[in-house]
Amino acid sequence: MLQVRRPYKALSPDICILCMKHGESTDHLFLHCSLTIGLWHRLFQLAKMDWVPPRSIYDMMSINFKGFGNSKRGIVLWQAASIALIRVVWWERNARIFEDKERNSEFLWDSIVFLASLWAFCSKAFKGTPLNVIQLDWIAVCTP
Repeated sequence: MLQVRRPYKALSPDICILCMKHGESTDHLFLHCSLTIGLWHRLFQLAKMDWVPPRSIYDMMSINFKGFGNSKRGIVLWQAASIALIRVVWWERNARIFEDKERNSEFLWDSIVFLASLWAFCSKAFKGTPLNVIQLDWIAVCTP
């Protein structure tokens, strides 16, 4: 179907569209791809945590990271940020394949921050906190 819609874009189903180096698998796409790993490192750096990528995305989601602390807000925001990162990577993959659009990692990071902040803003933990305040300083809004 992809060949019919975009005959000039001959893709091997074995190549990751984000890095064009390795085979695309769930673990590669969401954890080990050079683009994705840069986003994960940025998230962990923001949380002032050292990080070594786990073997699988299942392991990543199973580990109980305390990225933004033990507070309810910290847990909610960390979960939102992790899911937003995965969602943004998936959107980017599909945009590159189906729309011939490619965004840089800075744009992707800004999208992660916005989505995670929006999702946190909609939670009970952040009731009464303005969205722009959440977006500006994740660490400050998670500190009790």
